[in-house]
Formats: sequence, structure tokens, C-alpha cells
Amino acid sequence: MSTPSIHQVIEMMITVVDCIARCEDDLSYHIKLSKKVESGRFSSIDYQELMTERINMGLILPTGEFGAGSTYVDRVMKMIKQVILAKQNLVKLYKEQYALLDMRLKALKGEMVRNTPKRYEKSFH
Repeated sequence: MSTPSIHQVIEMMITVVDCIARCEDDLSYHIKLSKKVESGRFSSIDYQELMTERINMGLILPTGEFGAGSTYVDRVMKMIKQVILAKQNLVKLYKEQYALLDMRLKALKGEMVRNTPKRYEKSFH
């Protein structure tokens, strides 16, 4: 089992941040859309434009996990799952990095003890 590099950990963190940003963008967009719909301040042309935009963004799916004609819920749920998976992978990578660093530290301490005269040995424990 190879230990992941710090670059892999950084890439995973970027993935998490990107997923969260996409979720926030989608939710923000739909909150604004909902408020506009509730206020009744847009015409049928605006409505068609917004629906077309939602389709283009992939927010209205022909079929989905939540039934035919699923809306952005599918996409948001998928992104939330991605965030959870990415965070789980990050925790795993950090634990592996920590274990490797701990092992190296113990090896260095052991090397120092072996190379240190007996009178100084107690200061390394």
C-alpha cells in the first residue's frame, strides 16, 4: 500500500472545496428563483428563460433518483455525496500521512539514541 503524497492530499482538498462551491451556487440560484416565483414578479417569458437556463445547467433531468422530471435535488444530492466521499478520503490520507510521519519520527529518535553517548541518552526519551 503506497502512502499518498501531500500533493494528493491537496488535490483532494481542492475537490472538496469545488464540490461545496457548486452546491452553494446551485442552492443560491434556486433560493433566488423561488423568491422570484413566490413574489409573482416575472412573466411567462421570464419563466421560460429560467426553465431553459435550468435545463442547460443540468438542473432539470429527464429522469432521476427522485422520480421522473427530477429537479436540482438530484444534482445537489450527488454533490453532497461527492463532498462526503472526498472528506472521507481526506481523513484516510491524513491518517496515512500521520502514521508515516510518526514512523519516521520514531526511527529518527531510535537513530539518535543509538548515535548518542550514554550520558545524554535520557534527554531523548
